[in-house]
Amino acid sequence: MKKLSLYISLVVLILGSFYACDKIEEPFFKPVYTEVTVAGELFADAATLDELTYSNFINLTSGSDEVSSILILSGDTSLEGNSLAANQLVSKLGISVQTPIVAFNRKDLTGIPQSNWQSALEQAIAEETEFILEIDYETDSLNHTVNGICNIKSLNNYSQAISASVYIIEDSVRLSSFAVDRLLREASFNLFELPMMVREVEHDFSFNIDISEIKKIEKMSVVVILENKATGVILQTGENKKQTTEIEFSTKQKFLIEDFTGHQCGSCPNAHIELASLHNLYGDQIVPLAIHYGYFAEISTQYPTNFITPIATHIGDYFAIPYTPVGMVNRMGATDNKLVDHGNWGTVIANHKDSAPLLGMAIKDAKVENNKIVAAVYVKAYETIDTLLKIQYFIAESHIIAPQLFYNHDPERIADYEHNHVLRASANGLWGEDLTSVPYYKNEVVGYNLSFNLSSEWNADNLHLIVIVYNDVTKEILQVESADL
Repeated sequence: MKKLSLYISLVVLILGSFYACDKIEEPFFKPVYTEVTVAGELFADAATLDELTYSNFINLTSGSDEVSSILILSGDTSLEGNSLAANQLVSKLGISVQTPIVAFNRKDLTGIPQSNWQSALEQAIAEETEFILEIDYETDSLNHTVNGICNIKSLNNYSQAISASVYIIEDSVRLSSFAVDRLLREASFNLFELPMMVREVEHDFSFNIDISEIKKIEKMSVVVILENKATGVILQTGENKKQTTEIEFSTKQKFLIEDFTGHQCGSCPNAHIELASLHNLYGDQIVPLAIHYGYFAEISTQYPTNFITPIATHIGDYFAIPYTPVGMVNRMGATDNKLVDHGNWGTVIANHKDSAPLLGMAIKDAKVENNKIVAAVYVKAYETIDTLLKIQYFIAESHIIAPQLFYNHDPERIADYEHNHVLRASANGLWGEDLTSVPYYKNEVVGYNLSFNLSSEWNADNLHLIVIVYNDVTKEILQVESADL
């Protein structure tokens, strides 16, 4: 009987101890923490925000999984960039944006001096949190809404009240003189609240937010801010970027070499060899394009393959090509002095290969699908450009086996000559189309979706997409990019 009483007492003691674990703050369990994602916020007004302050902020906070950067522009909502959501947030926090304010997890809203931004951010990143956020959402383009759900979990007991807000962030938004990323466009504040959180207990909340003001859904992301309701300090930040297209823009100047040629031009293979040599030397900085034009491009009994196309004839006529072989390098030079003999192409490239480009370009998901050539094309301005720019898509084909005349070669008529980078078509007209309205602001990103019917005369396995952006006045090509299909 005594042993039974002893066992019962021991069980009661153990159960009482575990019961106390939920009554006393973490007596037997060591608190568990995880890495924090810092909300780096720049509060300002679109009318007064200067580009240098923005650039310094975005350069410091972007490109890291540890930081979610957000630009909050308040003020007159008729100005591009300012939003009702930003005004509501500034009012909620009780701050003035007459001068820009940078905050990290809202530990200090008095304004951190720019010289201290780096150290303040490093200190915020070094802290830990006990909260985990997971976000999923879908975009309803028909009704212009974002519908989603957020899961919140605390790794420990948290005895203070919390609240969560959902922000819609957009990239590449035009301001008065430049474009910005990470801009707060829409928000639902205090969408979810709890007086406390119990260890490991998960909570879900749903959201439905109007996005009719979002111009570029593909450049949008959803951010959830979890904060201490009493202090306003941000406890954790979650972000889902599934709508945001991750793009690597070219940061070096690239060159389109338009090689005017013909299969009955006996000197033209020397230009083909030079072009291949430059392509091997400079890699993807060189984009070759063989344009069959003029008398020597005409067909005959011995040269029956028709390489002449409407776009090739248009380009050759416009630039008044007098002979072949000859070429243009990004169409640089005065209107009447753009032609360069193939022996000088390398000199032109060497003189300009280290030039800082005005534009970056990227081609994504280029392929042949359902008998169509499809791709997504993005262009980013590195400087503000005041001249109208045009964008044009060329389709080129390689590995075409057909006769070619080659002087001083044995035999001179090469029956199985390999023709590469042959211009086949322009996918958007003889001159392309306007890239965007003028001016084209620094940091602005423009995106296009290409869909063009595949010709049965082409070998889909050997096609390339070549995209150029050029000055509509001078016709000079500012940037070029290519992708195999």
